[in-house]
Amino acid sequence: MKFNRWTLGLAAVAAVTLATAVRAQTVTVTNPAPAMPSFSSGLQEIYDSVTVSTNYAVAFGGGRATTGSRNLVFADYIYNVSQNIGIVIGGDHLWTSKKSGVPSQSNLVKGGITLSALIYPLKNFGFTNVAMTPFANGLVATGSGTASTLICAGDKISIVTFSGWNFGLAGMWEDRSNAGYWTAKYVCGMIDLSKGF
Repeated sequence: MKFNRWTLGLAAVAAVTLATAVRAQTVTVTNPAPAMPSFSSGLQEIYDSVTVSTNYAVAFGGGRATTGSRNLVFADYIYNVSQNIGIVIGGDHLWTSKKSGVPSQSNLVKGGITLSALIYPLKNFGFTNVAMTPFANGLVATGSGTASTLICAGDKISIVTFSGWNFGLAGMWEDRSNAGYWTAKYVCGMIDLSKGF
């Protein structure tokens, strides 16, 4: 019996000592959690990552609807996540003849994804430097209070490569839907300046 009382007493002393030691500790926070980033700091972070990026393209072009007298011009920035997948951010401007009475429309925000594949279609005929890049885009554009969808498919041919930059020309078919008056199929051409991959 004495052994059990002795063990119980020792356990009680250890528990009191531990409780006292725990109560005596103070916790100080030397590194508080960082503040939530602001919208402008988020844009700055995006800008910083884009400017040091080595795998992007800039495209400028225009097109005309296959029906009616609807026209468009566009400028896009493409950030290539991988050799075959990219993110598109850009804008476009659509207009028609003044006699139609329809005001022009600018889509200042347009974006989506692009899928592409670099191929050498004439390699078997000895033309190993003829590079083509078929691509498909799925985009969403704002304008006239709606979000229109753009499905694009085309092909770019590389014209010249210099200092890591590639200059190319492309043709594209664009199917614009849910865009009100501007809903149509467009035939487009563009110039492309890309770097990376």
